[in-house]
Amino acid sequence: MTNAAEQLPLLYKVVVPLDSGRHGKLRLRNPRTFAYAATAALVPVLAEEIPRIGGHFPIVFRQQDRPVPVILLGVRPGENLFVEADGRWRDRTPVPSYVQRYPFILAETDQTDQFALAFDPTADVLAPDGELALFDGTQPTATLNEILKLCSAMKAQGDVTQAFVDALVQHGLLVDQRVELVVGSNRISLTGFSVVDERKFVELPDAVWLEWKAKGWIGLVYAHLLSLDRLATLAGIADDRAKA
Repeated sequence: MTNAAEQLPLLYKVVVPLDSGRHGKLRLRNPRTFAYAATAALVPVLAEEIPRIGGHFPIVFRQQDRPVPVILLGVRPGENLFVEADGRWRDRTPVPSYVQRYPFILAETDQTDQFALAFDPTADVLAPDGELALFDGTQPTATLNEILKLCSAMKAQGDVTQAFVDALVQHGLLVDQRVELVVGSNRISLTGFSVVDERKFVELPDAVWLEWKAKGWIGLVYAHLLSLDRLATLAGIADDRAKA
């Protein structure tokens, strides 16, 4: 496993294998705060989340070597509008799986295609005085088993998500987008992301349309497109916070 910060995913500062001998006294704070995500202006989203979470956040595709679907959580770098000053997540708004999973993650081992549960030891949501034990002696507790279940499901869904994105790229459906938002007296430009070109999408060949329908991808595209209406909601939240 690596602890090179430049190779670590968003939010993680260090990643080490979770071991009952070394970390058996760590406990998960409950309820937790989400202060660790307060500067995350976006986080990755899984394909299975898009229909549900798109009603609350804009979902776009971050431009990089391989586009990544992400939830926009702020309108400025280093700003998450959904983490309150006391670390609570904004009321009546779902917490994305990526944020829920932290500080845990499945990390590659020295064995090919093998993964082990790891965590970020700098996270303050874990401490000896937390409420939920991770180990009972050397055995994982129900809490830790649920964490492992979440991480495993997210790993599997990550593969599904990448297949969906690869298909969008293959058919040339992602186009660069620039959005101008008005927050108070300021105009803020959001760039560096792509969205699905709806015209090209509806013109897909029938065979592709039927294949995507069987895979559930048609609904994902429409959920993504509808989520873009949440950009105005995001600007409104930013405006309210600026006035508070």
